[in-house]
Formats: sequence, C-alpha cells, structure tokens
Amino acid sequence: MNGAAPRPGRLTVTADGRSHAFDPGERVLIGRAADCDVVLTDTQVSRRHLELTHDDGWVLHDLDTANGTWHEGTRLTARPITEGLSVRLGDRHAGATVEFLVTPQDADVGATHDLGAPPREPVPLRDRLTIGRARDNTVVLEDPLVSRVHARILVGPQGHLVQDLGSANLTFVNGNPIAQRAPLRDGDLLTCGRTRLVRVGDRLHFLPGTDTGLAVDDLVVLPGARDEASAPALTLRLRAGALLAVVGPSGAGKSTLLRLLSGERRPVSGRIRHQSQDVHANAEVRARIGLVPQDPVTFPGLTVRQALRYTADLRLPIDTDPRERDAAVLDALAEVGLADDADRRVARLTVDRQRRLAIAGELLTAPSLVLVDEPLAGLDPGLARGMMRLLRELADGGRHVVMATREPGDLTECDSVLVLAPGAQEAYYGPPGGLHRRFVSAVWADIFDSLSTVAAARAGLLGDAAAGAPAPVEATPVPFTRRRLLHQARIVSRRHLRLLATDLPKAGTLIALPLLIGLIAIGVGGADGLAARPDADGAATRMLLVLVVGMAAAGAYLPARDLAGERHVHRHEQAAGLLPEAYLLAKAGLFGAFFTAQAVAATALVVLARPGPADAVLLGLPALEIAVALSLVTLACGLLGMAISTFCPSADAVRLPVSVAVLLQLLLCGGLAPVGGHRVLAVSAVLMPARWGYAAMAATAGLDADGTSDALWRHGPAAWTLSAAVLVCLGLAAAAVTLWRLRR
Repeated sequence: MNGAAPRPGRLTVTADGRSHAFDPGERVLIGRAADCDVVLTDTQVSRRHLELTHDDGWVLHDLDTANGTWHEGTRLTARPITEGLSVRLGDRHAGATVEFLVTPQDADVGATHDLGAPPREPVPLRDRLTIGRARDNTVVLEDPLVSRVHARILVGPQGHLVQDLGSANLTFVNGNPIAQRAPLRDGDLLTCGRTRLVRVGDRLHFLPGTDTGLAVDDLVVLPGARDEASAPALTLRLRAGALLAVVGPSGAGKSTLLRLLSGERRPVSGRIRHQSQDVHANAEVRARIGLVPQDPVTFPGLTVRQALRYTADLRLPIDTDPRERDAAVLDALAEVGLADDADRRVARLTVDRQRRLAIAGELLTAPSLVLVDEPLAGLDPGLARGMMRLLRELADGGRHVVMATREPGDLTECDSVLVLAPGAQEAYYGPPGGLHRRFVSAVWADIFDSLSTVAAARAGLLGDAAAGAPAPVEATPVPFTRRRLLHQARIVSRRHLRLLATDLPKAGTLIALPLLIGLIAIGVGGADGLAARPDADGAATRMLLVLVVGMAAAGAYLPARDLAGERHVHRHEQAAGLLPEAYLLAKAGLFGAFFTAQAVAATALVVLARPGPADAVLLGLPALEIAVALSLVTLACGLLGMAISTFCPSADAVRLPVSVAVLLQLLLCGGLAPVGGHRVLAVSAVLMPARWGYAAMAATAGLDADGTSDALWRHGPAAWTLSAAVLVCLGLAAAAVTLWRLRR
C-alpha cells in the first residue's frame, strides 16, 4: 500500500481556562475527583461526570450524573465529538463549560489550509461578522477560492446563522452547500474555499489543513449484473505527493473509477475518503478535486489564453479582480508548459498540448486531487514521456495525482500502479518495479490478452455475474443565487459570441438565412403581398407558409446541433460547478436574440418588397405583429430542438429527429392543408409551434376575412393573443424538458 490511512485525531479539552491534550487510546475522565484527568471545582459537577473514549472517533459519555451534561439545552447521555463540541456540566444555563476540539495528531491546532502558515487564534462569535478575502472582513482568508466578501455570520431568532453572499465556490456547513442561510450550531463545521472552521461554544476554531491522503475502501466499480456480492472491490491508499497509474484494457472500468473518485458517480458499495472526508457525503471536498476527461474540453476557435480566461471566470469567485484572474491563468499555463502558446489558437495545438490545456483548467482552483483520464492516448513515445513528467511534477507539488491509461509506456515516474482486468478486477497493485514479477510478459498487449482471457473464464464460472454495469450517475444538486446564475450565464454567453465571431461560416449562415427565407417568400407571393383580403389566389398563404416553416426549421436545427455538440463540455463544466439553469439561460437568451433579429430582418424584407397587412390587431403596427409572431415561433422551435437534442447521443444524431419535427411543422401548421376540421389533425397540431405562429400571422393578415377558413385566423386581438400565449407556453414546456435532461 502506498501512503497511510488517516491518522486519528488528538483531543484538546478546555475547561476553567486550562487546556489538556489527549491522544487516541487514552481514557479521559472529567469531574471533581482529584484523580480525574480534567478536574473541575464546580459543586454541580459530579465526582466522575464525563468519560471520553476513542473508537473510530472520540465519543463523550455522561456517567449517569445527577445534574446531567447539557448541549444547547438538551441533556446528553452519549455523543460523538467529531471536530468540536461545547457542553455545560450540572446546569443547562450556568453550568461549567467544557470545550472539545479534535485535530489530527500531526497538525498544529489553528493552522489553516496552508501547512506552512502560522497558527490562528479562535475567532469570538459576535452578533455580526463577515468572512472573505478583503482586508475589511472580520475573518480574512488568503485563499483564491474565497470571494472578497464570502459569507456573513449573524444572530437570528434561533441563534447564529451563516449566510452565503453569492460566492462563486459556495459556503458549506457540515459538508453541505447552503443556498442562502443555514443555522450554525455548536460543533458545526463551516467551510469557505479551502479553509475549515468549527464552532465550539461561542468561538470559531480554525481546523488544520493536514492532508491525510486518498483512501478507498471496498469500492465496487462495476457492480455485477446478477450478483453484486461477486463484483470485485478495490481498496487503495494514496499519500500526498504520489502519482498512481490505473492501467487496463478498454472496458476495464478505469474511467468509471475516476468518476467515482471525483464524486460524479455514486458507488453501489464502498467508501471513498479524501482528506479524511467522505467524497460522496461532503459536497465541499468535491470542490477540491479536479477531473480531466478523456476528451479535453477545448474551444478550437479561441486562443489558449481566452479559453482559460473563460474557465477562470466560471470557477473563480465572481469578484476576482481581472489582474488576479490573468495572473492565475498565466500561472496555470506556466505550470503545464504552455506559457509560450498563450496567444495561439487552440485548434493549432497538438493533442498533447490540448490535454495540457485541459489540465491547466483544473489547476486554476488549486485542487488537492487531480484525476486525468487517458492522458497518453495517441501520443508518440517522446510526447508520452513529457506528459508523464508533467504528471510527476504535479504530484511533486503536493497533490494526489491519479491517471488512467490503456496505452501505458514508461511507468517508472509513478509511485504505484493499479492494473485492472475487465470487470474492474484488481490484477496488480503496487510499485512499478513489481510488475515484472507479477506478469510473465513485459509487453502490455500480451498482458491485456491474458487479463481478458482470465476475466472471460471468471465470467463464465459466475454465470456472467461479473459482467459489469456502470454505477448510476447522480448529479450533485448545487444551490444557486440569482447573482451566481446571471454571472455564469453572462460568461457562457460571452464565450459563445466569441466562438461565433471566429466561426465565419456559422456567422454567415445566421445572417444569410433570414434574407434567403424572405426572398423566397417574396418570390412565391403575389403583387398584393400580405394585403390581399380575401386571399383568393393563395399568395399570402404561401408567403406566410415560407416564413413560418423556414424560420421554424432554422430555429430547430441550429440550437439542437449546438447543444448536442457541446454535450461533453456541459457535463464536465456542470461537474465543476456550472449551473444547468445558467447554461440553458445563456443558450436560450443568445438564440432568442439571434432569432429576433432574423425575424425582424425577414419581415422587413418582405414588407418592403410587397404590401403588408392593412391594419394591426393589437400592437399598432402590422409589421411588428408579424415580426413578434415570427420571433416567438422561431424561439419555441429552437427550444424544441434543444429538448430533442438532449435525447440524442451526438450532434450528427439530431438530424433525423429534428427533420421529422420540422416536417410535422410543415404538415400541421395549417398553411399547407386545413387542420381545423379534422379532429386528429387538430389535436396533433396543438403541440406544433408552427401551427400557432402561422395562426398569429394569419390573424394579422386577416386570411379568414370571408369566415370560411380557420377560426384561429380571424382578424382580431383574441386570436392573435391566444396564439402568442400558446407559443410562450410551448417554449417554456420545451425549456423545462431541456433543463430536466441537463440536470441528469
């Protein structure tokens, strides 16, 4: 095993102004008797009042005392102390106060997350205090993950409350993120950035930033399809500053293991602890883990500096100064060897350097655990050696580094190697030097073949029980404030606009489409344009049909392909803290603006070339009503396309379902064939945005002037308002489906 298990905590007991330290294994007595380890003189305290024992953690036991042991008005018989606790002996209000604080044995009480920092004195709780990076806070934290004014502690009707002030990296109480406010009771653990404080009585104590390593116990990576008891389990230990290589053939569970270690997946069995905290039970510890996926999240149209700036904007506190952000970006680039490529476009980087850029994105938040999936895939031996040296340097900087690879080369840079057979069966775990003693061949292709053969035989003996199925993904709910939501939406919007500016074909398509649709509408229309009442020759009907179906097709296809193409980007950024609501808001807002401009352009072109409707029904200007209806139907179809794309595995896979959706818009909009008189068609058409968009525009144009056409086309405010309202509802419904899928 590499590294050690977390060291048990030393207990500090403070009473009557004196502190006493005890190591695990000691039995501690508190009372009035002279032979007690902590002697109190208060007459309400029993001779032997409390006993403290250590069994996988310190536990307080009241020894059946007459006057009792009290915590926040509640009488205790036994209670775990965890990080800290304050109790009163003898009287719930005026009894002797005894405070307990638990710290790792190799740490100094009061040290912060920086192991070289001097101890910090406890902070008295006041009626109001603030925590943050700015110098005017009550508690100043020198931590880049802490906002300038990160959190506030104040007194409420039920006691002290902690309030998150819109921080980028959230505030945690007992490992759980808080949305706005949460009670801060005695013994509660408060985390801001990488700084941990525990409330003991009326003071906040700084907990030391010791690194007790990564501990994996009885972890089932791929549960058995028929019998979970037969599924292999892993037990690992990794100390700080160590590099672990997870090696195995495709399908062995390497990527799934990394996602389990990061907290993105929840195991069906087993436990993962990082820095003594359960990864899946504490959201705050997951913020200290960086996962670099197999497919690097890159944006080819941006420069290296621009791409990393947007990542920094999303992950660093909202109030980070641009100079601080740029310094963090340059530091991350220098650490991965990309300082000289800062102004080069990502598309021009080699695969090796794109992976280095992805690693730099994770280093922005200074994670203590870095997980890298397939960093050596497709690299020649020279580049692979350079990547291994980079990972070694990251580990030497004090981080835990775990890499997964199916193309291992020279593993001498690693401290330990875990070889997985198919089914996530451990075939070897130990130092690289022991590989030649475990396997007959030194050729990895031969080793993988033998592992596959053994795994197939084992699966046959177990009746395919060991055939693995990935553990279900459980997205971690992240509370958000309006400030956080809008901040992230602005960043995603700016990044999308920057990418669009570098993609001239896509930008040209967005500009040309409304003009092309408008020209076609002009070509199929008559000399009277949309002013004909009644529409005897069907020219106005044809014009509206081209406008509605053309814009519906453009609206559905572009967002669907965009969202599907960024699927892996969104999943990775969501795991790193991007809110699905912010992502959807940015996409809907941007495409909504594009579609509005397109609708205005197409409408303006048509009414300039051909006469428009004679009068409006609601908004005063007929052309404005046409443009608004066209904007709504295009946006509703865009949101429908987004919803469809969330069910498709790739950008190419969206073509067929979106094409079918567009065909239904054409057939059921009412302009190609009447649908109002057919019950089945009428019911089906209700769900088609084009049906309502066409109806609103037809109402403005007065296509039902003779009273024989569709009732929704009647020239009046009621028909137009109904159609617009239904379009809004259909868009919101599609947005809700999209958000539901993005959260999964």
